[in-house]
Amino acid sequence: MSLKELISELDIVLTPDALDYLKGLSENAEELLRTAASNSESFVITKEMLADATEKIRVKNKALEFEVSPSEQFNPIAKNVKSQLKILDKYDVSNKSLSVGNINDFLLLFRNRMERIRKILKGEGHISKFGIVKVSDIKQFAVNRAARVIVMIREKKITKNGHILLIVEDETGTLNALSIKSTASFEDANELIEDEVVALDGHTSNSLFIVDSITWPDIKIEKRKKKVVPVDVNIAFLSDLHIGSKYFREEDFIRFLKFLNGEGGEKQKAGKIKYIIIAGDLVDGIGIYPTQEEQLTTKNIYTQYEIFSEYIKKIPDYIEVVISPGNHDAVRLAEPQPHLGEEFTAALSDKKNVHFVSNPAWLEIHGLKILVYHGTSIDTWVSRLPSLRRGYENPEKIGIEMLKRRHLSPFYGDKPLAPEHFDYMLIDEVPDILHFGHVHKNAYGNYRGVLIINSGTFQGITDYQVKQGHVPTPAQVPIYNIASGKIETLNFSEENL
Repeated sequence: MSLKELISELDIVLTPDALDYLKGLSENAEELLRTAASNSESFVITKEMLADATEKIRVKNKALEFEVSPSEQFNPIAKNVKSQLKILDKYDVSNKSLSVGNINDFLLLFRNRMERIRKILKGEGHISKFGIVKVSDIKQFAVNRAARVIVMIREKKITKNGHILLIVEDETGTLNALSIKSTASFEDANELIEDEVVALDGHTSNSLFIVDSITWPDIKIEKRKKKVVPVDVNIAFLSDLHIGSKYFREEDFIRFLKFLNGEGGEKQKAGKIKYIIIAGDLVDGIGIYPTQEEQLTTKNIYTQYEIFSEYIKKIPDYIEVVISPGNHDAVRLAEPQPHLGEEFTAALSDKKNVHFVSNPAWLEIHGLKILVYHGTSIDTWVSRLPSLRRGYENPEKIGIEMLKRRHLSPFYGDKPLAPEHFDYMLIDEVPDILHFGHVHKNAYGNYRGVLIINSGTFQGITDYQVKQGHVPTPAQVPIYNIASGKIETLNFSEENL
């Protein structure tokens, strides 16, 4: 069929640059044009549409190169283990958003945060020798009377004498609290952040409340035993694939998919993988940062997700795959983020082992509680806390602060916040595992019995990341065995071969 006949059959019009693009091809012009036409709602086909179609065809052909064939040498243990995965709906904002973004919504959000963290601070492990009083009561107290107040930090200032003045509040009013630089509370006061909820122990002094100590809604100080499960299977943790970026480590990711299907020398480890959890930035997206378009191989967001879906289809059906979005994905930028919409996940709709969840999300796997968060707030943690200036190099330290303050992102004003009436970013329960990403750096830690995992990336370093001070560790996948409680990092990069 001639090009003219094909254009007539498809009832489309080509722009001049699209026509030149097609004429420059030695083969596959018909497949390319049919693919571009099927992906477009317009009858006009541009050069950019043809370029996206070229990438889509290339990736599909690449996927066909490693079709999985049953092998007698690969007998995965996980295939015979019954799945025990629960997605905790209470903490999933998808299809439950009540916010319209007005002042009342913000008021309800902060009241909900206050009530739930107050409950934690009143619980076991946070006992004070002083009685807990309301802010409005403090103003009636005589000088030098001791008390505890549970408050939200509204503002923090350094006085001319070098003390820290805190303007704090609860539902009954505001209070000026002072941490004097020569006292034990001063170092902790320097680490306070606006909009978090803490308990202040202190005493009255005329119009001020002098802070003697600060208590965060931390995990109880007693050592929690690491929870293990007598089921010998593994969980693989991923994030930040960034499909569509020219820096996407395609060959490394394909190597990982082949590993899951029993190729290579790690069959025993691969055969134990029963669960994969992906913490956002599945694709690179469009218009996320300046000059991004110059660094994309695929400039159509739908094509990026179609490519992502082709890869996910290569994961064996007995492996449960949980997928949460990130700031590069096609959901609202404001956190909490709902799960990806059907227009982006349709290609995986028949995959019963693939589950799309919100960001953040809570899971239970064989009784293990896992908190999954992309980690966009990390940028603010690093800029706000002096102790986290090297946080991009050591993201596990940021995870510790999240757990200590029982909140993934207490900040207001730095990153978009959806003022839901329930604070989905708050950490009510103590997870067994906190899994996040965003900074592309593999890191692990243990804080009072909670395993902290930052799962790295499958994207090489970009110019933008260099400016941000990121230190990526691409193609390194954390594998956690739930029976032994041990974590191991497998490196799928070409440099590691």
